[in-house]
Amino acid sequence: MRVLIIAPTNFQSYASSVLIELLNNPKVNVVGVIVHKITLKRFKQEIRRDGKRIFWKIINKAILRERNSLNFNFDTPKKRLNDQKIKANLKHICNENNLYFKEVEIFNSKKIVNEIKSLNLDVGAFCGGGILRDNFLKSFSVGVLNCHMGILPHYRGMDVVEWPFLENNHSEVGITCHLMDKGIDTGDIIDIMKINYKDFKNFLEIREYLSFVMHEMMLKNIISIADDDYIRTSQLRDHGKQYFVMHDELKKIASNNLYR
Repeated sequence: MRVLIIAPTNFQSYASSVLIELLNNPKVNVVGVIVHKITLKRFKQEIRRDGKRIFWKIINKAILRERNSLNFNFDTPKKRLNDQKIKANLKHICNENNLYFKEVEIFNSKKIVNEIKSLNLDVGAFCGGGILRDNFLKSFSVGVLNCHMGILPHYRGMDVVEWPFLENNHSEVGITCHLMDKGIDTGDIIDIMKINYKDFKNFLEIREYLSFVMHEMMLKNIISIADDDYIRTSQLRDHGKQYFVMHDELKKIASNNLYR
């Protein structure tokens, strides 16, 4: 089965660790990686979407979270790489293994879609990088697999770790692995794993642990697809709703509800 990794940056630990694990699995033929290039245009788009929050996301996700993920008492993608003395660098890993590597400004351009089609791919492993359009998604014979940090169909969209606690729905915390479609988190569900939030001190710890669950579920379900041992469950759009970025004041309430 031919697989392409889709990543938001060249230095993401999640995508790098998934790539390394798949390279060591004989059931999968990893063709390479496509990465969303960081440009001024992309930065402006993200500012329009997230406002000032984008600067905290850059500092937190790209710098602090990567560094701090080594300090938790549970496994993380960064720890997996660190144990193998491997740096999160997708381009370098691809070059070392003679794999396809492409850094692009737009995933959905006609030129890129035609190039992706020429690779005869079965599955895309989506590790982030923006919205994928129908023309890109249909370039894979099976589809593009995404691990969503929320329970579908009930919690689609943004900040769906926090929203269940604001709504006193504490049991709906976990990861959903689904095949992407043109909607936001509306594609066929492959797998769901819920976690016990009581094992963690705060939302930061929950999110860090969920990043490792995403890693494990991505690997597990790619192998399930390779073995043709998976079930697709369709979502009905009216079975859930889409959530958006949570206001800071609401996050405080959600945090207070965490152990109420």
